[in-house]
Amino acid sequence: MKIMEKAWKENRGRERGTSLVEMALLLPFLLLLLMVAVDFGRAYYMSIEVDNAARAAAQYGINSPTDLTGMQTAAANDASDISSLAGWQAVATSGCMCADGTGATQTPCNTTSPPSCGSQTRVVDFVNITTQVSYTPFFAIPGVISGFTIKGAATFLTGTS
Repeated sequence: MKIMEKAWKENRGRERGTSLVEMALLLPFLLLLLMVAVDFGRAYYMSIEVDNAARAAAQYGINSPTDLTGMQTAAANDASDISSLAGWQAVATSGCMCADGTGATQTPCNTTSPPSCGSQTRVVDFVNITTQVSYTPFFAIPGVISGFTIKGAATFLTGTS
């Protein structure tokens, strides 16, 4: 028993500081992993915000299909925490098209000569909004992550012409 205690104490003295060395080797990798996770979370959050802003603007457009400025304002209001960032843009359009997707889409809809649809389909009105924002990561890695554009879109039918 005494031999094992002596061997353990001698061995323990030689291993002093190894956990500190291991931590020093792993810490940069762990910090890099944390930075990537934070940036990925921000990009994902912004993607959700951009999509929701487009959907909110299209919902506003159902009630006011000709108020394009109001739709853009609704998008900016819904994404108030990212609409002030560089590259924020909301573009609203409204028009009409054939319900089955055939025929030309008109933006805006010309009521005197709407798209020519087959006899079995009708002309429907729609609102469309696209939103986008430029994403720049906190921790840019040259050649790997430099930034990109996050886009969202929503199209709702507003009724029949």
